[in-house]
Amino acid sequence: MSLQRIFILSASLVLMLTALAKLITAWSGDEKLMTSVDPVFGMSFKFIFLAVGGIEIAVAVFCVFGKKMLFEQATVLCWLALSMVLYRVGLYVTGYNKPCGCIGDVTEALGISEAIADKGLKFILAYLVIGSSYLLIANWNRKNQSNRNIDSRIQESIG
Repeated sequence: MSLQRIFILSASLVLMLTALAKLITAWSGDEKLMTSVDPVFGMSFKFIFLAVGGIEIAVAVFCVFGKKMLFEQATVLCWLALSMVLYRVGLYVTGYNKPCGCIGDVTEALGISEAIADKGLKFILAYLVIGSSYLLIANWNRKNQSNRNIDSRIQESIG
């Protein structure tokens, strides 16, 4: 198994775990938190957790079961990771100064402080952004080189 595939599978596992945490919190979390309004999107946290949890599961399933689609998987992972970065920027811009509650009440159930969970999530986010960006660039270059080789063969056969 290649390092690229290991990254894709590890990113999928991370997304499945964070999605599960979001969905558990959305269905059984603190009702006051779930009905409060997200400062970035202006919708209830419950809706945000359900929507983002569903998206994370969809991306994870695509990455686990997509065969020979490394470039597409890297693209989707990079899109999702950069969306998460933009969300965190949105939190900062709105003046939200609490740790991101991205995995909801699960941290409390596991006895992990919000601050430590937030640092862990930032590390995971950096892992996803750096890893998916690297794969995207590496596979983009490989794809372009392959296209150049095809173009030169066509030119040779024509001329």
